[in-house]
Amino acid sequence: MENFYGRRREETLDTIVFAAANRIEGLPREVISRFEALHFKEYTRPRFTEVCVRLLEREDVDPDVGAYIADQVWGTLRNRDVREALRISRLSETKAEVDDVVQVLRKYQPQRGRK
Repeated sequence: MENFYGRRREETLDTIVFAAANRIEGLPREVISRFEALHFKEYTRPRFTEVCVRLLEREDVDPDVGAYIADQVWGTLRNRDVREALRISRLSETKAEVDDVVQVLRKYQPQRGRK
């Protein structure tokens, strides 16, 4: 690293890097070998709802609406991604608005297994 007046200074730092990914199939083996892979169980429906409600409470979403969003994401959209619940919560405040957003997402999201 270059400092003022053209002087150089070097330091050795102990560094830890954490990374997360849903899929690693496209990553080169050289990159994958530098990390420890941890595999987590998928959420059960009750656990998914619990995690969604807690996450959405941080966003000031009413717990009943948060549970409703979780139910729509899991049941109607057949999605297991908590981030989808967060996205829907940012687009709606009431259960009726959640229904509208979910209806649009169902209509325009790509169908799984179909191209």
